[in-house]
Amino acid sequence: MSAYNQRMVIRGGRVISSGARGANNNTILINDGSIEDIIPADAVPRQVNVCDFPGHVISPYLCDYHLHFPALERNSFARVAERLLAHGIGKAYECGDAAGTGLKAKKELCGNRDVVSAGQGLYKTGAYGKYRGRGVTGIEDARRAIEALISGGVDYIKIVHSGIYDPQADRITEGGFERSELREMIAYAQDNGLRVFCHANGAAAVREAVEEGASAVIHGLHVSDDTLSEMHDKKVLFIPALQAFRSIGRLPISSAAKNNLERATDGHLAAVSRAYEKVVTVLPGSDAGPQAIPYGASFIDELRLIVKAGISYDEVMNIASVSPLERSQQADLLILEDSLSDM
Repeated sequence: MSAYNQRMVIRGGRVISSGARGANNNTILINDGSIEDIIPADAVPRQVNVCDFPGHVISPYLCDYHLHFPALERNSFARVAERLLAHGIGKAYECGDAAGTGLKAKKELCGNRDVVSAGQGLYKTGAYGKYRGRGVTGIEDARRAIEALISGGVDYIKIVHSGIYDPQADRITEGGFERSELREMIAYAQDNGLRVFCHANGAAAVREAVEEGASAVIHGLHVSDDTLSEMHDKKVLFIPALQAFRSIGRLPISSAAKNNLERATDGHLAAVSRAYEKVVTVLPGSDAGPQAIPYGASFIDELRLIVKAGISYDEVMNIASVSPLERSQQADLLILEDSLSDM
């Protein structure tokens, strides 16, 4: 909601704000469309209109750090944006596809929704990744691809450094680059001012992504404790996409595959818990785009799973927020049911 041209108060059960954490500040004072202050309920000024939302959370817009836009007709972008906003998502990290659809979505939604785009993920030709981006055959080809992405206006580089989890075989499929190639690709992107997010599954692939300078690891299935410690030391972000693994169980797979999947996802949930204990920054990403992973709803499921991993409700809401509510910000607010904390 937005409030303009009046002095008023919005009061809820809690406020997602750096100034409100650990305090009893559950009330926002708004003046002429901006946040004047965040205060306790007993400090509300006299003769000010009060809008009460008991049991609700007052939050900034949320950010989905990993999704795909559909490579369909153009007006599908607006429909996706509506579904995201209906779930409180005002910013999204688009992580690439073969057609570079995210860059088109970014241009079309400019000024309406904040899209951070990778355009096309870069994968090793012949290995996993053809639906997620552009295949490259070596470092010179990778440099040309990075230059093309920069010219197209991407915000970061996505590198596919492994395959995906196959529950039937209980293994990670083939994918990824030679370590020397990965090192040069990350360095080249960074030399051009861009961060690199690495899709990586399997202990070795995740370790290589972290050691060679990736800014974020996406998925990270089977990450080791030593690598998690290094992620903390190097401030590498962890986008586990827990719900994306769970969504595989909705597909027609064998009972053996379902058992393998359950063990793998339980292990991944435990890894997120260990990451939090080691003070690694865990960010929510839905991996929405495929039919089994719906926009918006899957992001809320992701938040619930992060809570299940042992991260507190308040912390989950803070990491999911675009930024905490602060004084002098425009008063664009979400009024949310306090449902995640009931888990």
